[in-house]
Amino acid sequence: MRERTVTILCSGMGLGVYVPSLLLEYQLQQRGIKTEVFVIEKYFTKDKRAKLEENRKAYHNNFKVAVMGHKMAKGDITSNLEWRNIEQLLQNWAEGEKRDFIMMSGQWSKILETYLEKSGVTNVRIEAVHLDSGIAPSWKKFKNDKSYFHEVWIFDNNAKDLSCAIWVNDGKVIPFEERENRVFLHGGGWGMGTYRDKINELNHKKIYLDIAAYGEDEISDNKRVGNHYYLMDPAWAPWKEENDKKLEFPPMFEVLETGDRIPLYAKGHPAIFEKFAQCKGIISKPGGGTLLDSLSAATPVVFLEPVAKHEEMNALFWEELGFGISFEKWKDSGYSMELLKQLHLNLMEKRKQTPDYLDLFVRNYERQM
Repeated sequence: MRERTVTILCSGMGLGVYVPSLLLEYQLQQRGIKTEVFVIEKYFTKDKRAKLEENRKAYHNNFKVAVMGHKMAKGDITSNLEWRNIEQLLQNWAEGEKRDFIMMSGQWSKILETYLEKSGVTNVRIEAVHLDSGIAPSWKKFKNDKSYFHEVWIFDNNAKDLSCAIWVNDGKVIPFEERENRVFLHGGGWGMGTYRDKINELNHKKIYLDIAAYGEDEISDNKRVGNHYYLMDPAWAPWKEENDKKLEFPPMFEVLETGDRIPLYAKGHPAIFEKFAQCKGIISKPGGGTLLDSLSAATPVVFLEPVAKHEEMNALFWEELGFGISFEKWKDSGYSMELLKQLHLNLMEKRKQTPDYLDLFVRNYERQM
């Protein structure tokens, strides 16, 4: 039998799927387990990848367009694929007798079914990991009707609890009192949502911000108002050809008052996470990746408008557990830092009770040795 490799299948459409996939890759490698990660968009036709870039810009520039795009998403990407490349991938898997998979995006399900039908590989286990409390667009067409699919809901809406967690860092949390008196404002991986509309309102209340910027035009005079800006390279995307050699966490730069850019570095996780961990709150739309950041850093989330139903469910889920609050309710509290502190303490307690998904996966992996 060939050397075993855990194959992680993800999407670059949202960093809330892509980043956890790279976290798992690094953490498995730290345990001596060989891994590989594949991004589904790399197997799209050239014109479909160009359309992705168009959509990314449109969704960033107009939140209503983003909401409509998510409503229209069907979950079936068969027509987007360059099938010659898919067939070569499946041949490579068959030759390597790949049988250990973590599927982070439902868009891979039909490809996996094709692989198993054609390859004859047996004793296969596929963990289908959901990173939202509701059904995200990529999972709309997924059917758990095969014995080799094993679903994992990180945010278990039926149980109203976390089943496990994908941890971003090594477990160290900065106490609330030692954090900077700031909140982090962002719009997820593509910079979607109403986050930019809140800057002046919060600054007027003397609440200073760390802000994720997605282009030079979004960086204002941070010296005058006391905001800090962190720029994501607008030209970067995980499916681009130049990223074929090694997948990486999104490159981020701190933009100084002089305009100079300082690259941020961290080992094994996105460097921007260090900023989440130093702030007293995160203001964002309720993406699943943001919930993982919130739990890992014990930093509560102040929720902005969701982009789709699954994000609306995420916000309700997190708020019911006492880990987040809507922007409107936080505003009604007078933008209370004491309220955020209580949510932080709730998160600290939940961290002690929540199993590591990686431990659960490795246990199943070793049973199949």
